[in-house]
Amino acid sequence: MYRQLRVLALGVIFLAGSFGFGECSQEEQVELDKIVVTPYRTEQVMGNNQEDIEVVGSKSLDIKDKLSFDDSVQGLNGVDAVGAGKFGSASEGLYIRGGLPRHTAYMLEGLKLYDPSNTSGYYVPSDFLVSGIQRIEITKMPLSSLYGSSPLAGVVNFFMKTPQGKPYVIYKQEAGSFSTVNEALEFGGKLHNTAYLFNVDRLDTKGFSKAMQKTNPENDAYQNTNISMKLDYRPDENFEAGFVSRLINSRTENDDDDDYDGIPEDDLNNISHNSEFLSTAYLKSKLTDMLSYKIQAGTTSVYRRYQDDKDNDIKNDNYVSSWYRGKTYQLMNHFEVTPAAYYKALVGFDYTEEVADSYRYDYSYAYASGFTSDFPKKSTYSKGIFIENILNPIEPLQVDFSYRLENSPIFKSHSVIKERIGYKLQDAGTELYSSYSEGFKAPSLYQLFDPSRGNRNLKPEESKTWETGLVQPVGNKLSLSFCYFHSDFKNLVDFVYTNPTWWIGEYKNAAKAKSRGVEVGGDLKLSDHLRFKAGYTYTSGRQDFVDDDLVTIFKGKTLRIPTHKATFGMNWKDERFDAGFDLSFVGLRTDRIWVGTTDEFVKMKPYILGGFYYNYNILNNTTLFVKINNIFDQDYERIKGFQEESASFYGGVKVKF
Repeated sequence: MYRQLRVLALGVIFLAGSFGFGECSQEEQVELDKIVVTPYRTEQVMGNNQEDIEVVGSKSLDIKDKLSFDDSVQGLNGVDAVGAGKFGSASEGLYIRGGLPRHTAYMLEGLKLYDPSNTSGYYVPSDFLVSGIQRIEITKMPLSSLYGSSPLAGVVNFFMKTPQGKPYVIYKQEAGSFSTVNEALEFGGKLHNTAYLFNVDRLDTKGFSKAMQKTNPENDAYQNTNISMKLDYRPDENFEAGFVSRLINSRTENDDDDDYDGIPEDDLNNISHNSEFLSTAYLKSKLTDMLSYKIQAGTTSVYRRYQDDKDNDIKNDNYVSSWYRGKTYQLMNHFEVTPAAYYKALVGFDYTEEVADSYRYDYSYAYASGFTSDFPKKSTYSKGIFIENILNPIEPLQVDFSYRLENSPIFKSHSVIKERIGYKLQDAGTELYSSYSEGFKAPSLYQLFDPSRGNRNLKPEESKTWETGLVQPVGNKLSLSFCYFHSDFKNLVDFVYTNPTWWIGEYKNAAKAKSRGVEVGGDLKLSDHLRFKAGYTYTSGRQDFVDDDLVTIFKGKTLRIPTHKATFGMNWKDERFDAGFDLSFVGLRTDRIWVGTTDEFVKMKPYILGGFYYNYNILNNTTLFVKINNIFDQDYERIKGFQEESASFYGGVKVKF
């Protein structure tokens, strides 16, 4: 009944847009980094009462010389980037407020980044470099009501730069520890009515041993090239057309645990290659003063190859050769209705088709036998309709309500909603907000159709998240924030044996999980030159596991999530230099490793990371920069047995013509 009442409320809000509460429009100048799209599917000004949204702007990426997505988000509240080693981790993922990596959706300007050939069906952002990116928006709540399958925990949206000034060229050269070299070249500008951007970013490093044992001397090299392009044509304020694409190509040397003792060791012949092509085109037209229309189409292609030749120094090292290929074809379109300054509604339809196939061959020298796993090409599709209402009946109040109905030949139909309300107490300046949102993730093609393990009766994974919080300014220089979040996950897919005697099993909706926590933040701007930021996140997460018998389900602490995480940042800038220091504490975490024939839960010790950056403008168009990572030389791990970057130094120059 409650669900029906909320859906009915959607219709009431939609009709309310036709009646006047009085005009409440107010013109204001807004910095680009303050414009938020992801949580609303349309441009909105980001207010302080949105603690569930993080925006990492191009200025932060540039002055801190961030290279990868992992580096860019590590210091954010409620967000934990986890991978095996700094460079090119195939297991990299984002844990948002206790959600699992497969429950984070990634988008490139509205195009969903997705790898259908992944066993659990999600995108791994380890090779996504951030050169050419204007901003990264991270919404820490489910947004399936707007974007469909996958965002059970949150959404990451990348936005490319849209140059507006005269043509320019930027060249960056950087070098440092681990024989690392990074080069980037960017062309941009605006000619007549067309903004254009072309960016090439290349990263080469000899790296370090991913395996943490000190007896592992072999460095794991990494090479990665990202090529990006954007065109944006706007002849007037009523029409816009554009095109965005990115090509990613990487080569990674890997380590793994071939001895099955829970301790990864050097593997001299384990190489992986990753190729991605991401492309989208869009058209937006303002039909009347109250009505506009946007249509967007795109495609993604991910092709991964793995080759592990026999290493005679490793007793149980097998020969492995495999490849995985996943593609999507996407169409998104919506009408935007603005009958009054205080009300906006979006009504839309989208379609996604996904295709995947893979092949793997293992040969065991110990048993003189081989094993082939061939996943034949499979595909499926989904269709969704949605409606979103954004209402500002009076200046301090904003209400957002959205509803989506998704249809697929696999799970038939599934509906989700999102509700959010924010209010500002004018006298005290206190901004209050509260939200409820639902998410779902469709089972992957592998989970559905694998010849030996697939289950076509799987239901979507589901989540429900509640959040409430406030932001309190103290004078003109200090802002404090607090929020409480509460998430429940159900129908989580895991592999369970149905007949252990004959090693027969299938994927089932066997598990549940939950996450509870608080986030506290502070932002102090002492002057135009000096600024401090601090944050603390407490997360209590529990998830279900399949026991060693691969049948019994039991509950334990969510893996790789710190109960306590604290961050601190300081920035000092003047006319010619920009410098800062970042500090983060990551508390005790739990991981699960395979030892022999059983699993073991192990602890990963807390660690403190410190980083320093300094930029100096020696000329109007030339900047010298240095940065130091892991300044305290902490010996730490994010996945058990895999080491991370030790104390390291980098420096370089940026020139703009």
